[in-house]
Amino acid sequence: MIRAILAGLAAVFVAAAVHAQPVQAFQVAAYGDSLTAGNDWFIAPIPGRITMLDEGEVGDECYNDITARAITDIGTTNDDVLDSRYIVVFCGTNDVREGGYTLAATTDVLTSLQTSVAAIGIGDSGQQITLIAVVPPPIYDSNGDTEATFNSRIEDQRTFLKANGFIVADVYQAFLDEIAAGTPNTVLYTSPDFVHPTGRGRTLMAVTIWNTINPPVPNRTYTTNSPVKR
Repeated sequence: MIRAILAGLAAVFVAAAVHAQPVQAFQVAAYGDSLTAGNDWFIAPIPGRITMLDEGEVGDECYNDITARAITDIGTTNDDVLDSRYIVVFCGTNDVREGGYTLAATTDVLTSLQTSVAAIGIGDSGQQITLIAVVPPPIYDSNGDTEATFNSRIEDQRTFLKANGFIVADVYQAFLDEIAAGTPNTVLYTSPDFVHPTGRGRTLMAVTIWNTINPPVPNRTYTTNSPVKR
């Protein structure tokens, strides 16, 4: 399935070149936890001239660490961040596993980050900086069974984001679709962890975010079920 998606990516970039629609170079500042630490997961499967600031920190939580770092970087006019075209915030996995979790604690800081990014306006790249909120993949237990409580919390976060004007990269749904299409979750997650994605899972994350931020051909996108959808 991932192979088909990547084949579709390659084909569409060829089509884009034929129609004189070159891929615009851009930078992504990616804030997250251990699921996003390391920049190879985003750059490797995506054609084009992309650079990424790796802001993933192992163990970070959205309400306590991730958004705070992003807001601080924006507030101190961090040149590296302001050079970015997109600020991607990928969080929630560690939040929903906390004993004292509340939806408001996570959504309040995401709203603050949304406000901070909107206040930047035009960044150093000469373009509007855009915030992308990523819904993390579903969580499974050590037996590979779904963690219903954790996943319902992720779904609540997704509902909030979509209802409150965020641009959302729905990695959660992409993983569910891939599994429903026949890919075992043992292929997408490290076993028996079932939280952290494998290389194939990270590729699916990257492609899902790519579809959200920069479809290479207007009115086309990629899904987990077909390479190209008009």
